[in-house]
Amino acid sequence: MRRDQLFVTAGAAVLLAALAIFAVTGPQSRKAGGLTQNAAQPEMMETLPPLIRAPSVPAGINAGTVLAAPQTAPRRSARIQVSEGHWQGMEAMELTTELKRKLGLNMSMEGLLIDEVTMQAADSGLMAGDIMIGVGDTPVLTLRDLSEASKRVMNRSAVMITAMRGGSVKTFTLRARGPLGFAQLETAPMILPGEITPHPYRGPCDKCHAIGTTGHLVPDPGEVTLPPPPIRAGSTSPHQDRGPCDKCHKIIY
Repeated sequence: MRRDQLFVTAGAAVLLAALAIFAVTGPQSRKAGGLTQNAAQPEMMETLPPLIRAPSVPAGINAGTVLAAPQTAPRRSARIQVSEGHWQGMEAMELTTELKRKLGLNMSMEGLLIDEVTMQAADSGLMAGDIMIGVGDTPVLTLRDLSEASKRVMNRSAVMITAMRGGSVKTFTLRARGPLGFAQLETAPMILPGEITPHPYRGPCDKCHAIGTTGHLVPDPGEVTLPPPPIRAGSTSPHQDRGPCDKCHKIIY
């Protein structure tokens, strides 16, 4: 090899080595909301608008499955109504005309529909589908009735529950592991502004729901597998409407 070729080759090798060292030891970068910022300019990170800050996502979960929108405080109407009660593993809701029709019940029936039982409520013998009509000596026809009746016995360890099942009146002993406490009442889940209703019209949405983006994870990790599986374009939805399919799923064409 000629001397001038040797010098060129050696110079190129030195330049490549310097570039490699800079790539490893040079200024570190970090990401925020999909934008890479130099670590030497933290003030740029602090001025990023909320819309482009990606939400924190647990490892292994696709960030695209989480609603990337500015969070807003809930707007709750002063007229909002409670929609369900929870007490010792029991979930109850008021027996509306709509529910009576759906369940094929007598339209004159009154009480609270028990739509889920776990824990002590299940141990007592209560079943989903029972219609609760009394707590102790107190008739219970509304969620407010349940709240007040449960407060009367909150320091006891057991109470008699009266319910209708298959047209017959039955009694059950609800026993607690300690004091019974009192029923917790809740409104319907918070919904997003402009969300499509998943049920028949029941009046203005804010009669039952607070409107906002801070009330629950989207999609709900308790109802769907994260990340949601891909779906084929035109497939029938396996669940109620939750907005555009590609908000959660990869669409296969």
